[in-house]
Amino acid sequence: MITLQNFEIPNHNTCGLETKDGEPPYTIDKERRLKELVESGEMTFPEVYSRNSTKEEICLEFIDNFKNQYTQLYPSRNALLLSPRNECASRKFICTFIRPTELPYEELYDWESPTNLGKGCAAYVANYIRYEELARPTELPQVVVSPATTLKWQIGDCFDLSILLASLLLGTGYDAYVVVGYATREVCENNESRKTWTNNMVPIAADVEDSNKNSEKNKTRKYYSKLRQRPNLESVFDKQQAEKSNAAERNTPDDKKDDDKEVEDDELHGKRIHAWVMLMGSPSKRKDASIEEGDVFFVEPSTGKRAEIKDTNYLGIESVFNDTNYWVSMMENKTDKEHHEKEFFNFDLKRWEPVFVIDDEDEEEDPNDATVTERTRPTDEDQYLVPPSWVQRLTLSRRQYENRYPGHQKTIEYKNARIDLYADYSEEDLKVKVVTLKDEFGAEEEIHTFFKFRKDKLYRRARYPPKDHANTLSALGNGAVKRIQHEWFEEGRRSEQALPGGSQEALAQHIYEENKKRTMIFYSKARLDGLVKRIEVFFHPRADAAYKDDAQSLVKKIMEHYSDRDDRLVYRSATFPEPTLSNHHESRARGAHAYSGVSGAGFTESKQQPRKMAEKFDRNPEIPADQSCAKRTFYMALNEIKAEYHYGPGRITKHSRHYSKDMKIPVTIPVLQPHQKHPKQSVLAEELRTLIGKEKKCLDDIKLKQSFSEEILKNRQEEEGLTGKKCQAEITVYDTLRNETKETKIDEEQRKADERRRAEQRKDYLAPYLSQYSKGGCTKDIKLSAKDAIDVKNQVLKDLKDRLIQRAHIMQNRLDREKEELARHQTNFHKSQEQMTESKEHEHYIQIVENGMWRIGILEKRLERHQDQALQKYANLDMKLRNDGRLKEAFN
Repeated sequence: MITLQNFEIPNHNTCGLETKDGEPPYTIDKERRLKELVESGEMTFPEVYSRNSTKEEICLEFIDNFKNQYTQLYPSRNALLLSPRNECASRKFICTFIRPTELPYEELYDWESPTNLGKGCAAYVANYIRYEELARPTELPQVVVSPATTLKWQIGDCFDLSILLASLLLGTGYDAYVVVGYATREVCENNESRKTWTNNMVPIAADVEDSNKNSEKNKTRKYYSKLRQRPNLESVFDKQQAEKSNAAERNTPDDKKDDDKEVEDDELHGKRIHAWVMLMGSPSKRKDASIEEGDVFFVEPSTGKRAEIKDTNYLGIESVFNDTNYWVSMMENKTDKEHHEKEFFNFDLKRWEPVFVIDDEDEEEDPNDATVTERTRPTDEDQYLVPPSWVQRLTLSRRQYENRYPGHQKTIEYKNARIDLYADYSEEDLKVKVVTLKDEFGAEEEIHTFFKFRKDKLYRRARYPPKDHANTLSALGNGAVKRIQHEWFEEGRRSEQALPGGSQEALAQHIYEENKKRTMIFYSKARLDGLVKRIEVFFHPRADAAYKDDAQSLVKKIMEHYSDRDDRLVYRSATFPEPTLSNHHESRARGAHAYSGVSGAGFTESKQQPRKMAEKFDRNPEIPADQSCAKRTFYMALNEIKAEYHYGPGRITKHSRHYSKDMKIPVTIPVLQPHQKHPKQSVLAEELRTLIGKEKKCLDDIKLKQSFSEEILKNRQEEEGLTGKKCQAEITVYDTLRNETKETKIDEEQRKADERRRAEQRKDYLAPYLSQYSKGGCTKDIKLSAKDAIDVKNQVLKDLKDRLIQRAHIMQNRLDREKEELARHQTNFHKSQEQMTESKEHEHYIQIVENGMWRIGILEKRLERHQDQALQKYANLDMKLRNDGRLKEAFN
């Protein structure tokens, strides 16, 4: 991995085109794009865009005839989109707009990624191309843009997007079609504000994890399964009725109610024209995990999402087409999409009328079938009338591919959320996605931000209110809600500076709730001390005189969880006394901000000391239970120490000892057995000295972890740019765009000069002969001595003479082989002539002789022409050498 200190934020204009006013194409309407980019000559197109070939003209005549017959037979139906004008105002057959292409990017190979939902070709096209509504929603567009131009403009209507998506899907092997029909206003306007965003973004807080662990721990206890369960007094009938009512509510959600209201308010309902894509699981086409043989479904190009045939947002189908043909629906009920699906999949000519009937030799027709009309009978002319696509080859560079969104940003509004999408490396903080969840009143409730390629390994941040935010709001009384900030980090996070204790940081999650609690979760396997979680609980700020000017919190308790340690330590805690007015300003908190130093940190002699510390240990099976310590509690304020041991086998009581540091109070040892012996005083004194050492070590470890926590927060301040330092990006060695070496002006000029020199040498016919005299320099102005000039002249003429002779020998050898082959066939024919009885053998021999004589004649003419031109070429080269100033010494 390579770290970029100052990565370059790409230009805001992602398509590279702009009008005279500096506006990108995706910010203006279609009429202005055609006028200011195409008609003005800002964009240039191949000649095939503006003129038609003979085959295309014949095809258009055939289509006009089909259109006239259709209009006469169905005068009440809407017009068909058969031959719209392209961006150069030239009429083209709609099927030739599709250019099947496979782009060299893995994401674009599947219509929907099987491993990552929301990714795939359909979603990429929906994000890369900005959707615009039709200028007249009830009329077909007069101009349809080619998919190559749509990629350049990064904007298009439903027809432009559908044709582009169908081109990419057909290029990767799918059986894809563009559907022309009718849809609701919500689909035609690409309005997602009435829909509910269903992706659940509820974060997993530390207290939720603790509660889950505790519940699982209770279920695994020895006697849990033997407890008598409370009987279920809930009525089964009431439960079934509630499930039915809930199912009915799910079937008629708010979205559907809004849709019904929209139908009532929309005067153009059922008349709005729309285009989308249909995918079919054909036997001869590509299928994947999401498409089985016989499946038919829709893909909405504006969103990239799948829609079933029965989706009520799609109201009817007029026609479908791909790169080979165009089918018109002949069913009276165009809204019966399920019937459309079945009939289209079976290619029923009674239900679908194709423009060109492709002859299928495997399918035999009944000539007496009266349903097969003259129009539907296959003809040899029809299958050759479809011209090839005139569209340029679709290309997408690596930089264009990574832009992903027009202007590097896209916003999607839902009923309950807002999604902001950003291209990679386009934002200073390297965010790629922001999900803002709203409450029932439309106010922002939760904000989830996702990141990529950050050196600090941060990949997600969430800000959300606590579960009791209503109580918190009423307690504060000022309308402010204390939000929780939750951050997630990938594995491999390191600190540039050495941390206290020499352990790796390995931070996995950071959860901060203002004036209440801070939680740090670590990748314990990557740490030497086995730290899993560190929790700091703060005193709640009081509203008295001591806190009016500074309502920040002090640490109340620190809790640390460990795993897989040699000393079997699993838990350590430190509890602090509540601050008073006299010592508040000495030990005031620095924890109001999520990345500020931890409140009450730095346990120096002049600062706050813990009043109690505790350590918990796992059972050591190698020693007796009454000697394996389970918990040590250090009462620093009372000057006492308590040691508790594990339960023995089959015991419900455990050993414990309560010490006083000044030895004024005797050691308290509970009597667990009648004949239990009391330890000697010397043994108790030795144990006390050991515990005092453990107390000092525990205090040192807490101080060390406190310094470690402060260093992490300091690093987070720098990483978030709170200290003025810019966020750093991390790229792989395979990123060819950002691994390019930056040239200085001198290096760039030198490189261009070398390229010009090499280009000139490629044009110089004497460069291969003069390179040994120029010593790698330019051969145009070289000066040669008389001897060197003669050597060069003789070598050049000799090489030409050898080449001409060699070419003549090649032709002569080829001519000799052809004559020998012909003589061999003639000899064989004369030997077996009497035995030949069939006329085919005679015809075959005549054909061989004719072909052989034709090849011999061609070779003789070529050899004769070569001999005539060889002398002229030699004379021309000699004259050219005489006129070359570099060889003038050779002819003096």
